This record gives sequence, structure tokens and C-alpha cells, in this order.
Amino acid sequence: MDGDMVQNNERVTIFDVAETAGVSISTVSRVMNGNYPVKQELRDRVNKAVAELGYMPDSVARGMKFKRRYAIGYVVSDITNRHFTIISKTIDDILGPLGYSLIVCSTDSNQEKEARAIKMLLSNRVDGLIINTSGKNDEYIASISKTLPVVLLHRRIASSEFSGDYIGSDNYQACAHLARHAFIMGHREIGIITSDQSISTFRERTIGFVETLAELGAPMLPSRIIATPYTEEGGYTAIGTLLESHPELSLVMIMNNATTIGAIQYIREHGIAVPESLSLLSFGEMLNANLMYFKPTYMTQKPLLVGKEVAAIMLDRLEDPTHAGREVVIEAQFEQGESVKDLS
Repeated sequence: MDGDMVQNNERVTIFDVAETAGVSISTVSRVMNGNYPVKQELRDRVNKAVAELGYMPDSVARGMKFKRRYAIGYVVSDITNRHFTIISKTIDDILGPLGYSLIVCSTDSNQEKEARAIKMLLSNRVDGLIINTSGKNDEYIASISKTLPVVLLHRRIASSEFSGDYIGSDNYQACAHLARHAFIMGHREIGIITSDQSISTFRERTIGFVETLAELGAPMLPSRIIATPYTEEGGYTAIGTLLESHPELSLVMIMNNATTIGAIQYIREHGIAVPESLSLLSFGEMLNANLMYFKPTYMTQKPLLVGKEVAAIMLDRLEDPTHAGREVVIEAQFEQGESVKDLS
């Protein structure tokens, strides 16, 4: 009998367990995953059937066979940012049915916090890492990419030793487009709210906007560029500081969607009419923009598409780790709103 059990183990399915235990497939799934309360009597029946049949979930069985854990680490700067939430859900929607679990860590772009998260994930033997990096652990991440699939999300690292993949937007060209839009609409008194320039995304966006304005004959004054944490609180404080020191501004360009939300809160609380008194441009997905008291003009990075590309390239590298490093650049999309006044 034991020999028959071993011989038939590979053919045992969740349907067999459900039939043997006399319960539904969903009950078996709930007991196995531990993600939903199940009566102890039903739990005991399922566990007994699992033991009798020698059932092993697909992801565990495949992990033993191919020495994989079927777990992917997702290290992101701010998981409360809906852009990254959409990406993580999209990745999980693709990898989950294939047996993979997504382990999410949020770092606030803090160097030590990011390093701890990566070390924790490595100690748990994840099969790959998706990293929206702080830009402060470059050599460490590059060394990991020599032996483990690593996909950089949006942010690059400054290391020639990096052997993984990169997926992101053309930040420079996207912000160059926004700068041209502001110029064409007649704006010359322009301010910028950006963030840490050691992070590649903010550096590329800021340079793209500033250089394009200069080429058009409207150079930026350094005092009109302010860096702030890319949070709602940072945006709220930054726009207040910027407008107090430069009341002549007709337009403010904000380099992050969370920062923009904070800035909008300040603008509304202080009764500043958009775009009549102040025009706004933003970079990043503005979810529920139709519910705002004005329709913002912004660049979207298409998080659904980004998530699909990240999942695809990670799966590809898991199957063939010998790939040379690849770059996937997804063109940002201009969303025309009503937040820029035509001064031309």
C-alpha cells in the first residue's frame, strides 16, 4: 500500500483531497493556505486526507524538484503609492497562478532599511528580486545580480557590474514633453518641486525639464527648484515654501504623484484657484483624477503595462538565467487635463 501511495503521489490533486475529505475544493484551499477560518472538524478531515494521499501543493512539489522556493521579493520605495500598488497587484496576478508568492518590502528609499530587506529576502531564499532601489546600495545589488535574477524597477543603479534587467520609463523625454507643453502655453515663471537627485528617476526628470526649458529660451532660476521627500507631506510643505518665496510663479511642475497630492491639498486649503491663479503639471499616475476639483495634466507611467513587463521579464530570467542584461523602456503617456492656463 505504501508503495502504491508513493507511486501515485505525482497524480494526487486537490480534487482528490476534496473528494476523500468530503469537502469542497475551496475548503481544501483555505486549509492549505491558512488564509480563511475553517471549522476544526473540516480542517482535521482535510489534513487527514492530505496525509493519506501524500498530497503536495504544486508550488511546493515544483520547488523540491527544481530547488526553487517559488517566492519573489518585491522591494519598493513606498508601497502606499498607488503606482507601486498597481504594479505589485499586476505582478501577483501573473505570478500567483504559476505558484509564486510575492514578498513585499517597503523601504522609504532608506539605505539601511533597503539593505535589511534585501538580506531578509535572501535569507528566505527567494528565487528573484524586483527592486525599486534607493540608489544607495548599488554595488551590493550588483553583486547579488551575479547569482540571482534581479529586475530594477524604474530606478537604475550606478554600477558597471550589474547583470540583471531594468524596466522603466524615459523620464528625460517625458519631462521634456511637459516642459514644451508649459512653454507653448505661454508660461515663463515656472517652479519645480523635485526630490533626492541621487535617485535616478528624479534626476532624469529634473534634468529633462530644466534642459528643455533652457533650449526653448526660458532658463530656470535655481531658487525656483525645491527638493522635498516624495510624500504628500513633502508636497504640502514644499509648495507652500515655493509660493511664499516666489509669488510670481504662474506654473509649478511636480516630479512625483504623491507629492502632487500633498501640493493639491495645500492649494485647496489656501483657496488658490487652478488654473486661474496657478497652473500645475505632474509626473506619475493620478488615480481618480476625475474626482478632483480640477482635472490635472500629467504624465502616466502606465503601471498596468509596467507590472506585466516586470512579471514577464522575471519569468524569462528564471527560466534562462544566462540572459545578458536587458532594458525595457515604456513610453510615458501624456494625459491632457485642465490644470494649465493658456497664457499664449
